[in-house]
Amino acid sequence: MDFSWSDEQLALRDAVIEFAKGELNENIIEDDQNKDFPRDKWQKCAEFGIQGLVVPEDYGGMGADILTTML
Repeated sequence: MDFSWSDEQLALRDAVIEFAKGELNENIIEDDQNKDFPRDKWQKCAEFGIQGLVVPEDYGGMGADILTTML
């Protein structure tokens, strides 16, 4: 049995990392210390599609499996 990540999964991981570096890093230390995740960052995640990873495609999500979501 092959447990390797697919090229598509790795590309998604890389895209999410780049998104986070570019869009979520501002004031990250202060937000963490305050145990805060500002609404504007939450909205950016929604627009990027992170919240829709496990939502079926029929409902506008990506329909990703749990392992892809965890990656």
